[in-house]
Amino acid sequence: RDYYFADTLERGMSADFCNTLEAMTPIWVLFVMIVGTVIFALIGCMIGKKMFKKHFEKAGMV
Repeated sequence: RDYYFADTLERGMSADFCNTLEAMTPIWVLFVMIVGTVIFALIGCMIGKKMFKKHFEKAGMV
């Protein structure tokens, strides 16, 4: 987290931007993002599996 904000400053973003972003994103947001990514990835896998099964059965490949 600290590295990200230091790197953002080095890349030319303003200190006000970094401070505002840091204030808006507490550490628990990282965990929510990770859990959300896993949940939506699993949902996407289930949808994809159903779609492929439907189309492969229709084509007579399964």
